[in-house]
Amino acid sequence: MNVIIIEDETVIRKGLEKHMPWKKLEIDQIKLAANAENDMAICKEFVPDIIISDIRMPGMDGTILCRKLRKQFPESEIIFITGYEDKEYLKAAIDLHAVRYIEKPISTRELSEAVTEAVGRIRSAQMQKSMYLHSALLNDAVLWTDTSGSKEFCVGYLKLQKKIDEIRLVDRAKGILIQYLNMTEPQAHKYIEKQAMNMRQSRLQTAEMILKTYER
Repeated sequence: MNVIIIEDETVIRKGLEKHMPWKKLEIDQIKLAANAENDMAICKEFVPDIIISDIRMPGMDGTILCRKLRKQFPESEIIFITGYEDKEYLKAAIDLHAVRYIEKPISTRELSEAVTEAVGRIRSAQMQKSMYLHSALLNDAVLWTDTSGSKEFCVGYLKLQKKIDEIRLVDRAKGILIQYLNMTEPQAHKYIEKQAMNMRQSRLQTAEMILKTYER
C-alpha cells in the first residue's frame, strides 16, 4: 500500500519516514510532502491509499487539502496529525471520516495503530468488491452438461471479465471527472449515468467518450 505524509516540519516528516515500522504495517511506498502544493504535484503520478496530513501548514491547511484529495482518491483513508486542540479541526476530521486525529508530539505506537486501522478499512473495502464480483460470476454463470451427462461446468468467465473491464473503465472515467471538473465521486457517477441515458448509450460507451476527450 502507498502512504503520503504531508507535514511542513522537516524533523517530523523525516522522523516518521525513518522510525515508523512501515513494512510491518504493510506499507510498500512512502512519499513526503512539505505542503499542499508539493503534495498535489506528487499526487499527479502517485496514488495514495493512506494520507497522513498535518492540519496547520503554510498556505492551504490540511483539512482543505484532504477534502480535495478525497475527491480525487475517494477510496483513500485519512489520518490527521496536529499540534493544536481545536473543535473545528476535530469536526472536519469527523466529516471526512478520518481514521484518527493524533495530537503532537506524535506517538509511533498511536500512529501505528491508526495505520493498522486504515489498512483494515481498505482491506475490508477490497473484500466487499471481491464479493460483488464473485456474486456477479454466480449470477451470470451458465450450467451445461457434456455429452456423457456426467459433468456440469460453470461457464461465465468471459461475462465476468467483461464486467470487470467495464467497472475499471467507468472508474477511470470517474477519476477524470473528479480531477478535471472537480466533481465528487457521487457527482461523477450521476454524471455518467445521466449522459448515458441522454445519449441512449451504455455506461461503458459514455466512459470511453470521456476518456477520449480528456486523455489525449
